[in-house]
Amino acid sequence: MPKYLNPLIQIVGGAGLAFAGLLLIGSVSIIFLEILLRTAFGTSTFIVDELVSHAVAGTTFFALPYALSQGGILRMSLVLDKVGAGARRVLDGLTLCFGLGVFAFIAKFAWLRVERSWERGSTSNSVVAFPLWIPEGLLLLAIILVLLQLLFLSVGLLLGRPLLGDPETAMLEE
Repeated sequence: MPKYLNPLIQIVGGAGLAFAGLLLIGSVSIIFLEILLRTAFGTSTFIVDELVSHAVAGTTFFALPYALSQGGILRMSLVLDKVGAGARRVLDGLTLCFGLGVFAFIAKFAWLRVERSWERGSTSNSVVAFPLWIPEGLLLLAIILVLLQLLFLSVGLLLGRPLLGDPETAMLEE
């Protein structure tokens, strides 16, 4: 198996985790700011619900590449524990291919949304009139990271990389 594959998987997972962490820190910060403004000054940002809702969606999608790299996605352990390693590799391969197809489909439509929002100059219906291409673009970036991770894991599986979430072999080489 090529030595560059594990670092690529770690980089994509780490990048997604870093973005998820930044969005989470941003959400908590704006919530604290909102609490401070309301209690101390009797005013509001008027956009906290909008920004936090986009950040929650982004956090979820950005955390997916890391969860995939660690084998932390919900799995059918009842089935996988009863089949041999060869059948597990086939099932993992089918699952990865299905995931690639689903996320490629989602990415296509996410791109169309970003493109349309950019061309039309669409904004949110809030006081700030936030450009919609920004949260849509972040979601598209997260989806692209998931696609890259699924691709790298698929290539790794084809090249003999340990199985996803296999307790007997480490998912990522230390």
